Amino acid sequence: MTRKLLLFVLFLFIGIGAFEADAQSFIIKASDGTKTTKNLADLQKFTFGDSKLFLKHLNGTIDTVAVSYSTKIYFKTAYSSSPTITAIAAVDASEAISLYPNPVVDELSVKNAPYSLSPIQIFRIDGAMVMQTNVSADQPSFSVSSLAKGLYFLKINNQSFKFIKL
Repeated sequence: MTRKLLLFVLFLFIGIGAFEADAQSFIIKASDGTKTTKNLADLQKFTFGDSKLFLKHLNGTIDTVAVSYSTKIYFKTAYSSSPTITAIAAVDASEAISLYPNPVVDELSVKNAPYSLSPIQIFRIDGAMVMQTNVSADQPSFSVSSLAKGLYFLKINNQSFKFIKL
């Protein structure tokens, strides 16, 4: 029993050591092609606000990067030759999905709706789903006249949007 416990503890320390050795980097690729790499172990936190990325280091210093200057933000493990799938890529505003008019009275439209038929789910603020429908580039609008006045969330293509029904 003691030998099994000793082996378990040994494997536990080896596993923790391997986990710590597999450090990650936070990489920001700029529009001019340059890359800035930050070791995640040196960062206390990173946040987005006012179209900027704020990187707060453990030593208290803060780096600021304009999001519009960045084309890609991603993570990479220390021993990996390719980045992990987790990334934030630049989205051209002319191609981004949006809702209009917002607030809405009767008919809501999805700007840049997908070409293929895409399901939409609408949720009340309490999380209850109140409507399901489909939109596409050919038919980007649908009626919301049956909804009560209030704040709603719309989900399409794993993206969420809020709108107000008047």
